[in-house]
Order: sequence, then structure tokens, then C-alpha cells
Amino acid sequence: SVLLLVTGVLFPQRNERRAASRINWEAGTIIVDMQEPLDRERYPFPRARLEAEQQMEKNRTQVFLQTVESLALDSRRTMQDFLTGDSVTSDPHLYLAALNDIAERGLKRSSVVSQDLATLTVIYEYSFYGPDGILAPFVTQTEALPVPRTIGYHTSRSFTGLVIYAKGDFPAFGRGTEVRLRPALFPKIFAVHADGTLDPVVDVSMIRPEVVTERGMLSYVGGTGPEAYAARAGRFPLQITLFAVYGVYNTDLVISEEAALMLLSRDDNRNLLQEGKIVVIIDDPTVTVLE
Repeated sequence: SVLLLVTGVLFPQRNERRAASRINWEAGTIIVDMQEPLDRERYPFPRARLEAEQQMEKNRTQVFLQTVESLALDSRRTMQDFLTGDSVTSDPHLYLAALNDIAERGLKRSSVVSQDLATLTVIYEYSFYGPDGILAPFVTQTEALPVPRTIGYHTSRSFTGLVIYAKGDFPAFGRGTEVRLRPALFPKIFAVHADGTLDPVVDVSMIRPEVVTERGMLSYVGGTGPEAYAARAGRFPLQITLFAVYGVYNTDLVISEEAALMLLSRDDNRNLLQEGKIVVIIDDPTVTVLE
């Protein structure tokens, strides 16, 4: 299983060899921070540094995969669930092979030797986006499905995007408790009706495939001002507060029926959803996985 693949690297508790990783949902990146001791007793400095770099190259794929496994794919599955489970629609082994390839192409952001020449620290960065990004293997559609249309007249206007305020805890829909929204690669947005039923507003199948590949189906940010959301949602977005959280992994967003009608009753507003002009404001878009 993938778990066997990714847990084979042991990092001692002493400050010699270590690996840390974090996910930055706002930037759409995974950062892997690795430290390796330089064996100055066996080798001169240039050779010791080379040996340390080669050891990191062997280990970084496993650290990357362990970090990727922690990602929520959608409301029912983490990436670990997907890669280790059975699927009737796709072969997880193909995605694992693609992720191994992505791991080899991570960008080396820095390589620094400590002042005492005892350790080497290297930082690698992996992007969610682009043809070599984590999302690319999952984008298999060639066209987006239509966003549902409401029937009848509803008062609305054109918006440049959708901004959902989701800081703090919100009701877990149908569970009688409160939870915090968890970022995911492919969340869904639902509308809640007066009778308590849910209807879909948008999911990844309705977002243009090129948008999903290049910048994800939506963005998570930590800031609340226009500078945080305008680049994606424009200057005049529909701004709403999350109504509830839904899904096994607390990833799906439930919005009010009123907000949904404002979006779905106009062609231009449905189009902004297909363009992925959606920003979700959360408490902290940076998640530490290994430390």
C-alpha cells in the first residue's frame, strides 16, 4: 500500500536528520523542508554536501507522498483513501505513478549549509497547479457540465465572483454539532432550502477543466479585504457568510437558498461559477503536516 511506501523514512528525534512539510492552500503549494547531517568525518566538505543532497533526493519523494496523502480530495475521501482504495471509475495506481513523477519535479527553493558546516537544509516546493501540478492527473474532463439553472424570476444583479466567509466554527449540517471547514481539492457547494433539503450549486465537474488545472476550482485565503480576493473574484463579488459545513470530512460548503438564487438565476453569474471565480475565506490557509 502507499502507507508502506511513505513511512519507510525514519527521522531521529535528535536535531540531525529531519523532515517537515506544510500545505499552503492560499498559494496552492506543498513545502517540504529537509535537513541532513554532513558526514565530515568520512568526507571532505564538497563530498559530504553531495552525499547529503543525494540522501535527500532519495527521501523527498516519500515525504512528499506522505504530505499529499493528508489532503482532503472531496467530502468523502482523503488522498490516502483514494490511493489505497478500490475505484470503479479510475485506477489509483495510475495516479500514484503520476504523483511519483510530480515528486521528482519539485522545485528546489533553497539549499543552505549551517554556519558550523554540520548540516544541510533544503526546501522543495510543489505546486497544485499547471501541467505538472498535483491537480493535473485528476482533470480528465474536456468540457464543464452546466451549472444548474433556477426556474422563474429572482431579483439579482451581475457579480464578478463569489466570496464566502468561513472563518470560525459552523453547524455541521444534519449532525447537531459545530465544526470548522476543512479545505479540499474538490469541495462542493450546496444550497439549503426551507425544508432542510440540499441542492447542488456547483462542483468540480461544472468548472472549466483548464481553470481547475491552472488555479484550482476555487481559492482559500486567510485575508478578508479586497486585496485577498479581488484577483480571483473581482472587485464586486457576491459576499456571503457560510451557512453550514457538510460531508464526512467537513469540506463541503452549504450556502443560503437566497444566495444560491442570486447566482443561479442569471447566465453571467452561472458563468462566473464555471470560471471558478470563487474565494473562500478561512482561518488559516497553512496546514502543518510533518514537523
